Amino acid sequence: MKTLSQSISELFKGVLPNPYVFAATFLAFIVLFTIVTFLVYKPTKKFLEKKRAFLQEHIDSTIANNLKSSELEKQRNTELQEAQRIKAEIFEKAQQEANQIVEQSVKQAHLTANQIVADGRKSVEQMEANFLARNKKDVLDSAFFITTKFLGSKVEHNEQIQQELINQLEKEMEA
Repeated sequence: MKTLSQSISELFKGVLPNPYVFAATFLAFIVLFTIVTFLVYKPTKKFLEKKRAFLQEHIDSTIANNLKSSELEKQRNTELQEAQRIKAEIFEKAQQEANQIVEQSVKQAHLTANQIVADGRKSVEQMEANFLARNKKDVLDSAFFITTKFLGSKVEHNEQIQQELINQLEKEMEA
């Protein structure tokens, strides 16, 4: 039997490679590592960095656009509220002006109606006064005419009576 130290040394003798094979394997590993690094790893790393930068740029632009759109939405809401406030003010002002115009029109209509009524009363009073004046004149003319006729007939009648009296007196005096 072999001694323990010989058996361990035989065991490790097969484990340690030949130094030439070891050097060739090591050199092949370094060449392969260099080739993989320059041909695969670095281009892949550059591609992934570009992709990450591209994605980050789009994420940043999306965030910026979201912020900008929220700012624009706030601005639009503010402008909309301002427009609604202005609309309400304009509506209220127009309503007040319309009410004022209606009140002025009603006042003017009342004044015009009162003026028309007053003018109508004056016209009626004037027509009544003219009618009364004409009627008085007509009554006076008629009364004068009737009186003239009456007195004229009385005068004729009186003359006739006087003539009869005179004739009677003459007859009595003759008699």
